[in-house]
Amino acid sequence: MADQKITWANFLHIYQPPTQFPVMLRQIAEQSYFELTALLRTNPKAKITLNINGSLTEQLETQGLGLLLEQIKELADRGQIEFTGSAKYHPILPKLPKEEIKRQIELNTETNRKFFGNFWKPQGFFPPEMAYSQDVAEVVTQSGFKWMILSEYGFPPDISTRPDNSVIYSHKGLPLKLFFRDHQTSIDLAFGKIWSATDFMTMVERETQPGQYLLTAMDGETFGHHRPGLEKVLAEIYAHPATDSKLVSELLDIYPKGPEVEPLPSSWGLEEEDLKRGYPYPRWDYPGNSIHSRQWELVNLAIKSVWAIAKTDPGYQAMREKLDRALHSDQFWWAGGRPNWHFRMVEMGGRMLKDIVQESPGASPEDKNQALNLYREIVDLGMKLHGDRVIEIK
Repeated sequence: MADQKITWANFLHIYQPPTQFPVMLRQIAEQSYFELTALLRTNPKAKITLNINGSLTEQLETQGLGLLLEQIKELADRGQIEFTGSAKYHPILPKLPKEEIKRQIELNTETNRKFFGNFWKPQGFFPPEMAYSQDVAEVVTQSGFKWMILSEYGFPPDISTRPDNSVIYSHKGLPLKLFFRDHQTSIDLAFGKIWSATDFMTMVERETQPGQYLLTAMDGETFGHHRPGLEKVLAEIYAHPATDSKLVSELLDIYPKGPEVEPLPSSWGLEEEDLKRGYPYPRWDYPGNSIHSRQWELVNLAIKSVWAIAKTDPGYQAMREKLDRALHSDQFWWAGGRPNWHFRMVEMGGRMLKDIVQESPGASPEDKNQALNLYREIVDLGMKLHGDRVIEIK
């Protein structure tokens, strides 16, 4: 391995929900985001394919962190960062109607183009939490993206047990290329099992074959925030003589066309047991989770209530924007109870959705009453099952 170059495409996703507390946003920016841009600025050969959701972009500007946006633009200009498209408020797209998927993608494009200007020209798409469905792929294709990044667990087992990363796969029936992240290497790096470039190279040697590229994908907040010190390991890996850093889009020009595949509904929160049970989005929609089921019922009521408002109604735009923000995924993740739990995040998410229904002129009295009942059940069940203490396994 010492004399063999590793073609490595590193995808990082950075995002904060619209309900994030400003003090926490600033802490994460200092511990992680600025560390990542500093790493790239001091290592011109290092490259990152970056997803930054419009929700975070706006918050950085609002909270006086516009310098970070300028540094990201500088790195994009230097060819060290490429952007991907996504959904502005980070919803679980397969759980939404196509009209809402399309809107979230358009809002994300509009917001990031505003802040990044001509440097915002993504070829690829990152579905929040890598949550994939056929509907998502169809809207992504209609939106003009050329490729999408998915969980390795989305790779169809009738083709192979694992993707062959010596070729570029295409989506069956759609003009869309597919990239599948290397699950084990990504997980081991993200969860602190790799603490040196030597550890990383050993892992790569075990997980990849000669002639294959390595595609890792993680939350950017992993480096420096969730795992203090791991940003230094990342810098060490980039500086290793065997590392050949690439953008994901650059792989399209290096590797030959592979077969068409039809991915499985999936997400990057999957465990193998969940996959066997047919639970593609377990951290956000787990069968048997009584809080999740009520949250999604409340989501559907909120969508129905806003769709029922005439677009000429003076209050339509305000309600429409409230719904956009209220669809964020964090409320579901924190309600997972496996073991993660955050009462305030769950309560705030439920309250946002409940208020939309109760304030909507398009909602019936029955729907307004149902929304209130669902909100109360979410809160009461949450307190009964988990209490108000934050529980997080990083």
